[in-house]
Amino acid sequence: MDDTLNYTITIKSADDASTFYSVDYSAEEVSVTESQIRTRLTGARVFYVNHATGSDGNSGSASSPWATITYAYAWIRDNIDFAGQRAEILVASGTFDESILCYGPLTGIENHGGLTITGDTTTPSNCYNNYSGTGPAFSAFAFADVRLQGMKLANASGTDHCVKSWTSARIELGMIEFGDCALRCVQSADGWVNVKSRFGIAGQIKFDGNSQGGLLCEVGDGGIDITGATVEFGASVTFSGAIGSAFLTCGEGAYFACYDVTWTGTFTGRKYLVSNNAAAVSIDLLENIPGSLEGRWKSPKLSTPQGRLTLTNGTPVTTADVTAATTIHYEPYIGDFVPVSVNREAVYEMLTIGASGLQLQLSASDHLVDTNYDVVIFRTNDTTGPVVLGTLPAWSGNQTRSAALSAANGIMSNTASVTAVYNDGTNSGSKTLNAGEAVYLGTIRCTANGQTEDSIAKRFVWN
Repeated sequence: MDDTLNYTITIKSADDASTFYSVDYSAEEVSVTESQIRTRLTGARVFYVNHATGSDGNSGSASSPWATITYAYAWIRDNIDFAGQRAEILVASGTFDESILCYGPLTGIENHGGLTITGDTTTPSNCYNNYSGTGPAFSAFAFADVRLQGMKLANASGTDHCVKSWTSARIELGMIEFGDCALRCVQSADGWVNVKSRFGIAGQIKFDGNSQGGLLCEVGDGGIDITGATVEFGASVTFSGAIGSAFLTCGEGAYFACYDVTWTGTFTGRKYLVSNNAAAVSIDLLENIPGSLEGRWKSPKLSTPQGRLTLTNGTPVTTADVTAATTIHYEPYIGDFVPVSVNREAVYEMLTIGASGLQLQLSASDHLVDTNYDVVIFRTNDTTGPVVLGTLPAWSGNQTRSAALSAANGIMSNTASVTAVYNDGTNSGSKTLNAGEAVYLGTIRCTANGQTEDSIAKRFVWN
């Protein structure tokens, strides 16, 4: 026998004209609350945020705006079925302080750009999120999908990137400006960031502050695509502050596409730093990026050392006379990688030179006047110890080594077992190295005990 249930369906209208439903039946009373029902859009919908006058307890209407974009996105995510339609969050002009988070997928999005967050698309700096905390000013995570346009962003006092797309999230940018940023302006790590024109709003980003870099693609499928857009640099923009700083940094397995881009203005810093193991790097005249330093490729594949010995920290090529120097520095030059022995044998892995470079403090007892020393790199223990610079035993004469060098797998290293000394200010001592364990970087000559020189008169640092 079939049971028959009698249903009563009640349709109610909320204050902001959205709709929710209550369902009851006579056998056992069951209700479906508003939080369990999504409003299905039949046309475009607009929500409102005003950081100065709004409240996240409001309805999000023009007369009752929300106070934060984070809440607006979360409410729309939990309550709206886009059904292929579009929605927009209009953000009132002003300066505000929010770590905007767009978390989770939206329901019913058929095309990217279904939800747009819009500030002032004529003068983006009028809608300025100057975030003072440690995190990003804007981030999207976990399959979030959003377009951001008409806003200026900064997070100068933070410890994170300014805009972040993570874990398969997607961000579109249009008419966006960046002020000072703690790290990179935009990071895509296993996410996606597009800069393009849409809905009549130009695909344009302007960098008008200082940071460690403009665009960072990394971690697997992280990608950035700039197509048919304008990229502008303000009057005095500098990308610096860390080893590997560049306008564009594209890591292993990451993706960067750049087509039909108009570059405006100039900046101080490297144009790009791209890994040879990037999954796909599509380049449209990347050399046209208007940076003061040429771009370079970095490769984890085995190669000769990519840095230089120098007496000036942060300056791989000497620009002024340096005399009576007591410290040798090793700085990136054509790339960031240097080969280091694996398991104390002539098998090498490519390691990135650290953010502060490497250094060797000379010793008055180990480094004697009018004597040559070969500078090498190795680990202080078998496999996991610190990587340090050291010197092999003193040459036996002005033109004769006491410890021979030879090529092993294309890398110059010590031919036989030998003892090296090292001191980087933290780690110091001596180590007996197996044949092939010490990778050769260059040679110095001491002008006094524990001192060397690199000048027009005495070029005593050789790479």
